Amino acid sequence: MDFSPLDRGLTGPFPALYSLAALLGQVLRILSLDTARSSPRELTTTVDKVQACSKHLDEWFAESKARFHSAGSADKLVILQSNVIYIYYQ
Repeated sequence: MDFSPLDRGLTGPFPALYSLAALLGQVLRILSLDTARSSPRELTTTVDKVQACSKHLDEWFAESKARFHSAGSADKLVILQSNVIYIYYQ
């Protein structure tokens, strides 16, 4: 089955958004920890987790920017996809 450029453009961002959602889920789990009741060892582990998440988010951003950035102007299909998601969640 052949997909049109529009079909490929609309479905292309979904894997990137899925991987971002997974990373943000990790961040939210870290932020939901109660630091008032944590021991110093747990806080050190938390700091390590935050640094690892920061590294993964930086890697995600670099990969996504390289994949979806078009020279000189924004890719119209990515803008369309963003608008569709925005409308859906309004």
